[in-house]
Amino acid sequence: SNTVRFLTHFRAYAMLDAAQGARRLDNNIRIRCQLFHTCLEYVQPQNTDPKLLAQYYSGGSLRDFSITDARYVKFRELSLSYDAPAWIAARAGARALSLTASGRNLHIWSPYTGIDPESQFVAGSPTQVDQAELPQLTTYNLTIHLSY
Repeated sequence: SNTVRFLTHFRAYAMLDAAQGARRLDNNIRIRCQLFHTCLEYVQPQNTDPKLLAQYYSGGSLRDFSITDARYVKFRELSLSYDAPAWIAARAGARALSLTASGRNLHIWSPYTGIDPESQFVAGSPTQVDQAELPQLTTYNLTIHLSY
C-alpha cells in the first residue's frame, strides 16, 4: 500500500495484496465436470487432454484436476481524497473537511480456476475447499469527513 500527496490538497491511496505457494481444492469444477458433466470438455473432447477426461469420467476417485494453483494478486483498494482548505471547512462549522471516493476489491489476477482463491466452504476446515461461495463484493464509497 502507498499514499501519495499531490496538488497540495489531494491524496491517492492504493493497496495490492499477494499470496503465493498455496494450492486449493476447487470443488466447483469437480461438481460441474465430474458429477454433472456440464463442462465444455464433454462437448469438445477432441480438444481436451485425455488424462483430464479420464479423471472426469472416473466418478470421483481421480481428481487431481480440481487441486489448482491458488496464488493471487488482488487490487484491494484505490481511493482519492480531497483535503479542503480550512476556510471551506469553516463554512461547514468544522475545523477540517475531507472528501474521499474509494473502491474496494477491484480486481484479482490469479491462475486459480475457482471464483476466489480466498473463499472458504467450511470455516476452519483443514482441506481448503472452495465450493458454492461468492467472492468479496466490489464496493464503491463516497465519504465526507468533518473534524470539529
